[in-house]
Amino acid sequence: MTMNWKRSVLGTAGLALSLGILGSSAHADDQEPKLLKPCEEANVSLHDLAIGGDGKGVKTYYQGNVLMVQIDQVEPAAMSSGVVILAMAPDSEMGERLCMAATNFSYLDLDKAKSFYDRGNGLTVSIPAMDYDGMGSVPGKPLIVKINLGKGEIAATR
Repeated sequence: MTMNWKRSVLGTAGLALSLGILGSSAHADDQEPKLLKPCEEANVSLHDLAIGGDGKGVKTYYQGNVLMVQIDQVEPAAMSSGVVILAMAPDSEMGERLCMAATNFSYLDLDKAKSFYDRGNGLTVSIPAMDYDGMGSVPGKPLIVKINLGKGEIAATR
């Protein structure tokens, strides 16, 4: 799924962590499951943040213009883990942020994420994931998040 906020600039009010108040018009193939959803659609709230006292569960990129935060939504218990991505709109005059969430993982380990930057394609972050197979947690394909602030795009694949 790719989100282009140059076509759909989203506004927020308050702090950078004002989660769950954004809408969006996502551009996705209807046959693919949506890995990224607007925070509001994913029912993400500040209560879901899974931030350790030592700063675990938080990553920043693009000189602080992109923030990733680990979440735990408690239910469904076997698939409560996820990540929220807050990205500053590139041409924002009012500080608009795009808030997207990837949810329903058995576990996402944001602290072990690997990232690299390519000038032409932007930032790629690979987040180790665990999936639920009906019996328990099993290693899954990583969540790959691609962010290109210059083009105003964000996408996720597995």
